[in-house]
Amino acid sequence: HGAITIGTFARLVPEKGIIEGIEAIKESAKHVNLRWNIYGDGFLKDEVVRNIRGNSLEDIISLKGYVSNKHLFAHEMNLIDIYFHPSRSEGLSIAIQEAMSSGLPIVSTDVGGSKDMMYDRSTGLLCAKLEPKSMAQALVEMCSDKRLREYLGRNARKLAEEKFNLSSVTKQYLKRYGSLI
Repeated sequence: HGAITIGTFARLVPEKGIIEGIEAIKESAKHVNLRWNIYGDGFLKDEVVRNIRGNSLEDIISLKGYVSNKHLFAHEMNLIDIYFHPSRSEGLSIAIQEAMSSGLPIVSTDVGGSKDMMYDRSTGLLCAKLEPKSMAQALVEMCSDKRLREYLGRNARKLAEEKFNLSSVTKQYLKRYGSLI
């Protein structure tokens, strides 16, 4: 079997949890054959590179740098099997919406808007907190079970179509802002 490709679209900043994600990937790689592609850039890049090298994960983790949405959807999304979102805080994540719209199953921390956008064991696997062992368990489970990935990916796409289309988003904003008036 070939490696399962995991993708993350994030700025390389502390709140995106990439350093903790590296620990989760390191643990996961002991159990399953995987690769992690990180799309994005930021001021933590040097620290992320040091962490990857310090853990001898250069063959497993690739920093792809900034990628435009057009390139991401035209080329990269088709190469990803699982979307990994190891965030420490989050609003309404565009990256999760994009992953769901592409039919990718998701492993995410249960923070901020993530828990409002996806449902544990229905559209992805939610980890209680930014804790490498918990994230590794979810990644190993998803990497090991193709039927689970397919089920979660189908549900994610369906939910995205229902929840994130323009009409639905407009209604959600009007409802939220209407409650403030």
